[in-house]
Amino acid sequence: MEERGGGEGRSVVGEVVGAGSAPLRVCGYLGGMGHLRGRVFGGREMARYDPSRHHRRSIRLRDYDYSQCGLYFITVCIQRREWLLGRVRDGMFYPNTAGSVVQRGIETLSLQYPGIAIECWVVMPNHIHFILEIKKRMHNPVSEKSIAIGEFIRQLKYETTKQINQLRNTPGVKIWQRNYYERIIWDDHAHRTIANYIHQNPKRWTTDNFR
Repeated sequence: MEERGGGEGRSVVGEVVGAGSAPLRVCGYLGGMGHLRGRVFGGREMARYDPSRHHRRSIRLRDYDYSQCGLYFITVCIQRREWLLGRVRDGMFYPNTAGSVVQRGIETLSLQYPGIAIECWVVMPNHIHFILEIKKRMHNPVSEKSIAIGEFIRQLKYETTKQINQLRNTPGVKIWQRNYYERIIWDDHAHRTIANYIHQNPKRWTTDNFR
């Protein structure tokens, strides 16, 4: 990773490698645009992405199998939306120590799941966004159940909470909100729109719905 000094944290230019995928560029903790492959998931069209509307609640389909292959837009928020992970200045996010823990967690955890890739991501002061791709169906070797999005996110929360609390000497403190937001990415247009939203997120922080 190439590092450039800055403020409370570091601005980084480097690569994130999703398991089994080509390297993805990362700049200033912004997820690279990744490989925006032209395809449609489930033969359905997705309404135009509107962050003010689509993030009010999780749009979880009752009969949808969230362990099947596809692309998913994920948002996870800090407890009480506290600005725990760093600050945004001049359209750039500068992580503190906790923010760096979360960044490393996103990078390393995706490598532990061979069927999952993180296409692009961004860490913000009180939340994270990323596009998660399930490339192949996986099974838990103990339970034999399919590994779904929720298990990946629970593991990310667990690992980062443990490390942040160790650094802050705050054992047992809850770091993340209980739930998370997810949206199935059905088509290429939605894919590109959401990837651009993630990429531009720090520049739009002053009007962000998660502030």
